[in-house]
Amino acid sequence: MHHHYAVIFIFLVFLLCVASGLLCLAYFLNRRRFGNIANISDAKYTSYECGFDPHNAPVFYNINFYRLAVLFLIFDVELIFCIPWALNIRTVQIFGFGSMLCFIFILTLAFIYEWKKGVLDELV
Repeated sequence: MHHHYAVIFIFLVFLLCVASGLLCLAYFLNRRRFGNIANISDAKYTSYECGFDPHNAPVFYNINFYRLAVLFLIFDVELIFCIPWALNIRTVQIFGFGSMLCFIFILTLAFIYEWKKGVLDELV
């Protein structure tokens, strides 16, 4: 029985060695310690690497894109729950059928609420 613990101990020692080795390697290869290696510009280490100056980034973001993403996730999750239910409709019996109808009813109420609040109109 002790050999099971020995395998776990060897794995933990190996994990500790690999983690320590990677941290030491990162410390010794740090750019700040050796300066500018191979003429790599400081722009390479900024938060953006897409060609835009990060200091000129827009301050305000349009919230409508996030609303659209959340709505997509909500209805995508609904679809993920509906597909297995539809494939097993013969085996879920009356309890599974009723619980899925309740789930779809609640999501339909949420959709109607968003529609009445005008969230979908602001996305266009």
